[in-house]
Amino acid sequence: MKDAIRNAIVKGLKVRGNGPRCGCGRAYVCLSKVDRKTLSAYQRAIKELGLLYLKEAYGSGRRVLYVGYDNATGVPLAQAEAIAANLRAIGLPAYDDAVAD
Repeated sequence: MKDAIRNAIVKGLKVRGNGPRCGCGRAYVCLSKVDRKTLSAYQRAIKELGLLYLKEAYGSGRRVLYVGYDNATGVPLAQAEAIAANLRAIGLPAYDDAVAD
């Protein structure tokens, strides 16, 4: 499971946005409630990629992958959307979220 999650994240990080979509803010991928084994695989995959996992993000959900800060480029937002879609495709209850400044 960890490898499938890691591959879904890596594939999503290759996506490039096409310009401003909402201004500036943080882009996240949130994971809805899952069993402990799945959560552990999610956390390990994020750690292996050198990304930031948060138990809870301010203004956002829980079990969060911090994708990055979108400085009106649209890139981190597009990446968060792609990662969430990729995770849903492998059966995880994931959704993208953004918190504007």
